[in-house]
Amino acid sequence: MSWVNVGNIKGDTGATGPVNLVSTLNTSDTTNAVTNSAIATAIEDVTDQIGTITSVQQSNLTLLGS
Repeated sequence: MSWVNVGNIKGDTGATGPVNLVSTLNTSDTTNAVTNSAIATAIEDVTDQIGTITSVQQSNLTLLGS
């Protein structure tokens, strides 16, 4: 897997702008917290699905004689 650096992404700030996740993260809220493990598991699942799609595409190309 490779990462792509897209640079700094910034929008309008203030009440109507996007949320700055770093500055608004409430570390004391254990009720609504999203844990790192849940995020890691979701990323792993997506990575596995991409791997499956890639494998199937390769098989299809092989069948087509590419």
